[in-house]
Amino acid sequence: ARNPVLKPNSERRMAHDRFPPAGYANERGANFGIRPAAASAEQALERATYAVQFGTDLWMPFDAPDLEWVKARFETFSYDTEADERLENSLDGARRLIGSVFDVWLDGRRLLYVKKRCAVWPENFFLHVVPADPDDLPDERKQYGYDNLDFIVWGNGGIKRLPATRQCAVPQRLPDYAVAAIRTGQSVRMPDGGLEVLWSGEYRFAEDDDDASAG
Repeated sequence: ARNPVLKPNSERRMAHDRFPPAGYANERGANFGIRPAAASAEQALERATYAVQFGTDLWMPFDAPDLEWVKARFETFSYDTEADERLENSLDGARRLIGSVFDVWLDGRRLLYVKKRCAVWPENFFLHVVPADPDDLPDERKQYGYDNLDFIVWGNGGIKRLPATRQCAVPQRLPDYAVAAIRTGQSVRMPDGGLEVLWSGEYRFAEDDDDASAG
């Protein structure tokens, strides 16, 4: 309620036009996201990764950090056991560069940050790109030796559902120049103003790697 209205001059809707800043939910320990109620398990699993039944035709779809977390908190629940296999099939032709909280895949000139178990996560991503030729860097970045392409994912607008899966992906395009290495991950701003790195990974391309070429 204390955050500014997203579009001050647009039509107002009570409680639907204010959004928290990046990292707000993570700072407060939020790791459980409830989706709109569903009438069946199938419908529920179209809306979220997991589902719990409360009645004959009443299911609660929800997202959570990982399967073990869910097992420790719910005696019975439903989830799509074949989703991981369909995920691998949907990424046919892509290459996994980093395995972590998000797996980072390379699909042409696009990075895909893929999370097998969709959940509430911080919006801040950092992406540092080292070019094969330092002269490709913008003048203001040459002293650092890498391009800073940090980005923020605002709500569902920046999150894609991969075809035929219930997994989530955040796409981010690489620069057009040839790339020597990337370092990426997520961080969250702490109450004292500092940054905490939640996960990170690095990948160095071989000199003859076609995927790292400019395009």
